[in-house]
Amino acid sequence: PLSLASHVGRGTTFRVAVPRVSAAPEPDVTPDDLRLPLIGLRVLCVDNEPAILDALTALLDRWGAQAVTARSVDEARAAVGPFDAALVDLHLGDDEPDGLAAVDRLRAQGVRRIALVTADTRDGLKEKAAAAGAVLLPKPVKPAALKAFLRS
Repeated sequence: PLSLASHVGRGTTFRVAVPRVSAAPEPDVTPDDLRLPLIGLRVLCVDNEPAILDALTALLDRWGAQAVTARSVDEARAAVGPFDAALVDLHLGDDEPDGLAAVDRLRAQGVRRIALVTADTRDGLKEKAAAAGAVLLPKPVKPAALKAFLRS
C-alpha cells in the first residue's frame, strides 16, 4: 500500500509498505569472477627476457589466470603441468633451440593451445607455426589479441 500525509506549509510524507522476505541466496558467480574472465587458467610463459615474463605474469594475474614461467626450452619441459595454454617466444637466445622446438616438446606433453610470440616478420613463419600446431602472435602482443587467444 501507498499512503501520504500533507500539511500546508510543513511538507508532504509518502509511505510505501512492502512485505519482508528472507535474503536471496548468494549467486554462484561473484562480481570478481566477472572481472576475471580467465580465472583458473594455467598458462606456461616461455621467454628468455625476465622483464617480459614479469609483464606477462602481472597481466595474467590481473585476468585471474596463473602464469608459470620458464626462460628456456629445458625449463619449459621441467615445468609442472598440466597447462591450459602456452605462450612461447620464438627467439630464446643464441645458445637455445628456438620457440618452434619448444612448441614441439609442449605438444608432446599434451599442451594443445600454444601461441608462438615474435617480432620476426620473415615470410613463411605463420605457416611454420601452424604446421607445428601453434598460433602466431606478433609482438608487441595486444592484450585483446592475447585474451582472445586464451579464451579460444
